[in-house]
Amino acid sequence: MCSISFLVLISISFSTFLLSLNFMLNEYCVFLEWEVVSL
Repeated sequence: MCSISFLVLISISFSTFLLSLNFMLNEYCVFLEWEVVSL
């Protein structure tokens, strides 16, 4: 029982980490595009 909840917690934190990483990469790509456009 304890291990199952532990696995769920790890998967939730991992998915949250992936979502935030994806969001940061997306923002960075938009920023780079704006930099290229302004040049």
